[in-house]
Amino acid sequence: MRRSWGLEEAQLSEGDRRVLDERIADMHTNPNVGVSLDELMAKVRAGR
Repeated sequence: MRRSWGLEEAQLSEGDRRVLDERIADMHTNPNVGVSLDELMAKVRAGR
């Protein structure tokens, strides 16, 4: 499931944009690291 957070309209500093770009690049380079938002929300709802 793809979600749009409206980053195009967000007022971000150049530093914030750089951090986001680095994290997005890392996510694409290492797709099996971490959990999806849906998995995280299921864990939160389960109280874990």
